[in-house]
Amino acid sequence: METEVKKIPYLDLKAINEPYEKEIKDAINKVVNSGWYLQGEAVKKFEKSYAQFIGTEYCISCANGTDALKLMLMGELAIGKLQKGDEVIVPANTYFATVLAISSVGLTPVLVDANIDTLQIDDRLIEARITPKTKAIMIVHLYGKLAWTPKIAEICKKHHLLLFEDNAQGFGCSTTLSDSSEKPSKRRYTGNLSDAAAHSFYPSKNLGALGDAGAVTTNNRELAEAIMSLHEYGKIEDGIFRYQGVNSRMDEIQAAVLYVKLQYPENEQKARYRQVQLYLEHLDDSIKDRCIAAKLISPAHENVFHVFPFLTRKRDQLKAFLAENGVGTKIHYFRPPYLQPCYPEMNHLEFPVAKRIADEELSLPCNSSLNDEDIIRVSKLIFLKVWNKREKFADIQDFDSYLFILAKYTVINYISSKHIIPIDIDSLPDRYANESSPHDDVVAKDTQLLIDMVVESMPQQRQMIYRMSREQHLKNEEIAQRLGIQKKTVENHLNLALKEIKKALYLMILLPWHWV
Repeated sequence: METEVKKIPYLDLKAINEPYEKEIKDAINKVVNSGWYLQGEAVKKFEKSYAQFIGTEYCISCANGTDALKLMLMGELAIGKLQKGDEVIVPANTYFATVLAISSVGLTPVLVDANIDTLQIDDRLIEARITPKTKAIMIVHLYGKLAWTPKIAEICKKHHLLLFEDNAQGFGCSTTLSDSSEKPSKRRYTGNLSDAAAHSFYPSKNLGALGDAGAVTTNNRELAEAIMSLHEYGKIEDGIFRYQGVNSRMDEIQAAVLYVKLQYPENEQKARYRQVQLYLEHLDDSIKDRCIAAKLISPAHENVFHVFPFLTRKRDQLKAFLAENGVGTKIHYFRPPYLQPCYPEMNHLEFPVAKRIADEELSLPCNSSLNDEDIIRVSKLIFLKVWNKREKFADIQDFDSYLFILAKYTVINYISSKHIIPIDIDSLPDRYANESSPHDDVVAKDTQLLIDMVVESMPQQRQMIYRMSREQHLKNEEIAQRLGIQKKTVENHLNLALKEIKKALYLMILLPWHWV
């Protein structure tokens, strides 16, 4: 009889909440027995505790994270800091709700591409998108990684822009700010790095309720008072409504549950951090760089690993392979906001890094419900060298041909390391006649495979520049502008890439004479 393989779900909410089960049940019973289910003591208690944790003067709770985003912007509109039609800069690869919140209150989202090394908004590209209508920047701590940078703070100061945070995924994340007035430098949590921040307590978040809930944090009293009014229809006193607000309030049960879990803020973070370390310890070294987490694990306080993102062009195949073996995964997110049907005015825009993330990102299980054995099993399952090679030969009919190419590539690596091929092959033809034999087709396929393998072995930035040039047909100037680097840097990377490919093609022609 075959032993049943243990399933590893992407997220087990029951298991995550189990350590707090008794306290949560007691807190819920207290609310039920009180007979007061909305706008009671539990909400007040949580708001005060959460503001203290984040480090802000004010916390205003609401029904969910999307409402928190809207209320934050509606509050700035109400007090005159923003006007309808103003532009808000926002990352192109964020979740749909971030952009929706901006457009739904009459503001204009202006998208900026991501940095492939951090998956956050690329601060090198922001200033180029600023216009006279730009009044704010919305950063998003995607995947639990700190999005705030000193450069973004400087840009806001220089151009007199408001700074907002979408902290839906960043609870517990922090950074160290240097302030001449403070000695030593002070640790500050996300949610307190801006004019105002929106928070989500959706059950899957690092601090999650049993239902939906959200909050806005700020140090601005005028803004806080406006939001307090706006989230209850716009009321300032019984029967008097100053604003056209909304009905968005956190219920007492969710507040009670969140207060319990807020007493253990480091439990989830420590568990996730350990699991990331285990992943990186057991992953195959040859593709470890595809796990963005490998670049972001230090310093530990700047990433709470709400999501463990992995990038691969064979994302769908890998997802299916894992599912077959009982491992749950999730995609964040397969279609970016600018390509959504409800934003036809944006559909023509191009953000190559955001598009790549959308096409390649796969989130692996990472949360406190998993044990060490689960993480090690997933690591070994995915990153066995067999799977790594599977990406290369998945579409190859003739396995012997694949082995031949692989052997040639091994020799290429050796010869390249010894620098014994000084021969220039610029004289090789750039194109061939349209007519081709079956043999020519095999050669062409092998040639493309070889080129793909050479490109895959290149450093990450060189890969991206080569693909933007050859696959997207972008000019060097366009590549430099999109990546925020010098044109000369683009040219150098392309020259190096082409040299590597030329050497490989030369060897492909040369080696058959030595393999008989």
